[in-house]
Amino acid sequence: MKSSLKSAYITVVMSLVSTHAMSVVEYDQDVVPDIIFGSGNSNGFFTTDRNNGVEVGLRAKIPYNGLTNSNGDGTYSYTLAETDYDNDPGTPNRWNYDFAINVNFDNSSGMHLDDFTYELGIDADPSLAVDYYAADIVLTPIFGILAPDHAIGDNSTTNGAGSTFFWFSDYETALAGNNVVQNSSYYSLAADNVPGFTYDPDIPGTYGIYLLVRDGTNQLVARTDIQVLIGGAPPAFVPDAPVGPLDLVASSDSGESDTDDTTNVSLPNLMVTCSDASHVVNIYSDLPVIDTLIGIHNCSSAGVEQATVTAPLVDGVHNLSYTETNVVGESAHSATLAVTIDTVAPNAPLINVIADNVTQLSGTAEAMSALTVNGVICTNAPIYADNMGNWSCDYVAPLGAGSVVNANATDIAGNISLPSLDSEVQHVNLAPSFNVVCDLDATDVTGPSQNTIFYPGYAYGMDVGTGETQNYTMSINVAPANDPDGVIDT
Repeated sequence: MKSSLKSAYITVVMSLVSTHAMSVVEYDQDVVPDIIFGSGNSNGFFTTDRNNGVEVGLRAKIPYNGLTNSNGDGTYSYTLAETDYDNDPGTPNRWNYDFAINVNFDNSSGMHLDDFTYELGIDADPSLAVDYYAADIVLTPIFGILAPDHAIGDNSTTNGAGSTFFWFSDYETALAGNNVVQNSSYYSLAADNVPGFTYDPDIPGTYGIYLLVRDGTNQLVARTDIQVLIGGAPPAFVPDAPVGPLDLVASSDSGESDTDDTTNVSLPNLMVTCSDASHVVNIYSDLPVIDTLIGIHNCSSAGVEQATVTAPLVDGVHNLSYTETNVVGESAHSATLAVTIDTVAPNAPLINVIADNVTQLSGTAEAMSALTVNGVICTNAPIYADNMGNWSCDYVAPLGAGSVVNANATDIAGNISLPSLDSEVQHVNLAPSFNVVCDLDATDVTGPSQNTIFYPGYAYGMDVGTGETQNYTMSINVAPANDPDGVIDT
């Protein structure tokens, strides 16, 4: 890197990460109002940033023939043969960068060019490293008195109709009354005029250019960056953090729902978004530790692709994310996706005792699991255990004594339990009841006595006073345990 530099240019050391303006950079854009410098120059293919009424744009092109090989992502690629624009080996190869600044592109601010400051940075290092030389190319005079040959205009200026000035004083007056400045410059011009700037047009290289605008308080308003790839050179910036979300492929999302991100598939497939066909996607989990690499995917195109996890995921909740990597380095992480891995089958359900005089059976199972009941048709199907694990099955008619019922539980991830133990329907005796009438008169009772009526297993008694003549009635309820056959023995 250069440590010092004469003239208005300064050395700016940049890290190998792309820098962005406060708003979204757009690609292959037209600038407002049109191309106002030169003649016969077409609009289009600018990499732009628009923010708070300010538009900045950059593009690379081959001069005279206007070739603009935009890759649609802020990079522009040219072969060495394409940079030999005049097919003359006696003249140096050449490519240009075009810049466009409009400080009131949407007619919302009423601002003029002298209300802002500007900075253009150009990279002198053909390698993947960067060495930026930066200056305010709009407000800086040449030799203190001459104007740069930029085209000045406003939103009504037509193609090629921008004004240029010789004296800087006239140029300053134009800046105060207009909002558009544009120009085109060949890259080797800096090598010709800037001490310390070297550029060899005959070797492959990767060159970065940025353009930014600051307001009167020195706050950044808008910034755009491009990379120019000469002779097949790779891009020099680390990719942006992926903006496309991770998504669990439906076929990997087991269980009743294929959208709940709970699965028993420990090597699931995920949808990722590649920004370039040359990039590599790395997929990460925070289990067992943060940034555990669980899969690598080679992009084949720019767009959404399916990637596979190659390291089995342990049971638990995984916060998954992914990055994109190019030859320079790895991007920041995408947003996370929480995926629950559950490969353990639930315990077998339990079924409560079933009587032959009811039309409902019940039991317990893993909370929120789905129950499959065998041996009876449940009229309230599908059957789910509640958050406490309780469940029930209703059916039309009582089951016969000796019938067998069992059940399986399927958890949210789709794991199926072993069947419950067979539950045999039990016979239940209804307690019989009958009235016994004792017709007593005075001759039957000669003194205080205890008259007792006997029923197998029971002794029902009543006291009858001396000399009483009346009927006594007792209701006797017989419990099934004392009457195994349910038949009253009288």
